Amino acid sequence: MQSSPTVLFADPFAALLQAIDDDVVQLQGVPFAGDLTFDRDIRVRLQGGYDCAYNATAGGAVLTGKLTVTKGTLRLDGVRLR
Repeated sequence: MQSSPTVLFADPFAALLQAIDDDVVQLQGVPFAGDLTFDRDIRVRLQGGYDCAYNATAGGAVLTGKLTVTKGTLRLDGVRLR
């Protein structure tokens, strides 16, 4: 199985724009503010709560804003919405 190289983004919104089908976007356990619209015909998982080195999870990430999914599948794991 070939693995993809790690790519770092400033926020989950930028990462989702670059995601491909079945990607896992790992989020640090910090709050992220802003509205998010997911409208791509792919499946992506947001997995939150990672420490700064992305070695372990503790708690979760918080998305503050409106989340809209109009196309595709967006799975949240360890991510809270406010």
